[in-house]
Amino acid sequence: MIIIVKEVMTLGKHSLNYSEIGMRIRNLRKAKNLTQEQVASLISVSDNHVSKIETGNSSISLNVFINIAKTFDVSLDYLMFGTLEKGETVNDTIIKAILNNFTEEQKDLTVYLLKGIQLYSDKLK
Repeated sequence: MIIIVKEVMTLGKHSLNYSEIGMRIRNLRKAKNLTQEQVASLISVSDNHVSKIETGNSSISLNVFINIAKTFDVSLDYLMFGTLEKGETVNDTIIKAILNNFTEEQKDLTVYLLKGIQLYSDKLK
């Protein structure tokens, strides 16, 4: 049984909160430095629809959910429910999304910078 109440859809025991879904999608988009127009092109919808998705003012078809998950390399569980893989954090997901767009050179530089940050923060302890 499916019940739609404002921005929340209930599917049995699970609830889809479109505002929260939109926030996760917006955070992933910003992490990849993409515009709504670029995401719209990648997932084959209008930029207006992306805007409505990000603000929780539109439901999302399964096909669009799948395209968004593929675009940002995240699971449908994460998009729909904020559920991450065991031991994974939201920051882990955002970092993965950012790194997916990096060249190997950029990844090497990132590792170098992170090691420097770790050394510095260890010295502050």
